[in-house]
Amino acid sequence: MLGMGIRPNLAIFNNIVEYVSSTNDSDTPLEILELMEERGIWPDSYTYLLVLHNAVRLMNREKVDRILHKVTRVNLLSREPHIVNKTLHAILKFRKTTGIGQEVPATETFEAMLEVYKRAHKVQPLIDLGLIPESNDDGKYSTTRSRPPSSTLALMITAYLNTQPRLFSIWQIFRRFQDLVSAGHRDFVPMLRTDYIFNIFIMAFRCDSRAIAKCFRIVDYMLEPLPKAAFQITRAGLRLPLAKARPSKITWTILLNILICNDNIAAAEKLHQKMKERGIEVNSMAWNILIRGYAQNQMVEAAAKALKDMEKESWLPDKHTVEALGLIDNQELLRTMLDVLDSNEPESEPEEDDLTTAREW
Repeated sequence: MLGMGIRPNLAIFNNIVEYVSSTNDSDTPLEILELMEERGIWPDSYTYLLVLHNAVRLMNREKVDRILHKVTRVNLLSREPHIVNKTLHAILKFRKTTGIGQEVPATETFEAMLEVYKRAHKVQPLIDLGLIPESNDDGKYSTTRSRPPSSTLALMITAYLNTQPRLFSIWQIFRRFQDLVSAGHRDFVPMLRTDYIFNIFIMAFRCDSRAIAKCFRIVDYMLEPLPKAAFQITRAGLRLPLAKARPSKITWTILLNILICNDNIAAAEKLHQKMKERGIEVNSMAWNILIRGYAQNQMVEAAAKALKDMEKESWLPDKHTVEALGLIDNQELLRTMLDVLDSNEPESEPEEDDLTTAREW
């Protein structure tokens, strides 16, 4: 490009970074960003967002740290909402990788995210939900900070729920969320548009069998009509109708996984069947979860049958299927059961072309 007399500008560099970031190369995007700095072509928020997203996607902690260090040196950049959102995502995603055998405590992760959040957004929604206490400093930058988007609030809620070991505390937060939605809170009502916030709360209950009933109560809430006060309020103050998200296949798969993790095989089988009846796609992840449950409980025949049913529905076994089946102690019995099921399958009907060929022959 330089040999052709073309002097790259910001737009050209961004196109190059975007292309390279679509690959599994975590080195080149950052090298291009630093080349831009050397040439006096200062990257904009989009450049940093591309490079940061690529490093997070590839789980390269060292690159993420270097990029975030660059971001924090530019005050306006560190307050840009999209950069803040991706920074929060990076902190949350890397919370368990501080060193060999070391984990960042959940409270420390939340505090680190809170500091980043405060650079760009108002803290009042976090106070309203009960995630942080009210402080005398809260109003200091309130006029210069923006309202947080739903995705940013979801990240903060996820981080906070990780700090709560007690089921009662998690349920209190969810009930508070419901109350705020019913009151028409302009920051929390828009979160109803997707299943993400509900999946977050369901996941928070995944480790305790006593909370399974609460998981299904959350699903029931998703199926309820919108509260009368639940409108989306635009910047101009207009009240627009909102479509409330219903449980998605991700929601049902999370529930299936929770039942399996808590050894409730019978309930998992019922839920699996209910998913089919509701027309919800039972993908390879859901099949692998069910197979893992059977394998953990040494239900060899059920595991073998589930594998065959999975294949009949055109889902190919993957490494997770193999790992799940590896939990079965009696591998010889598993092979025998698979052979029996194969032998019991009816032979496929010949294709019309094959019949025509046979007649001609």
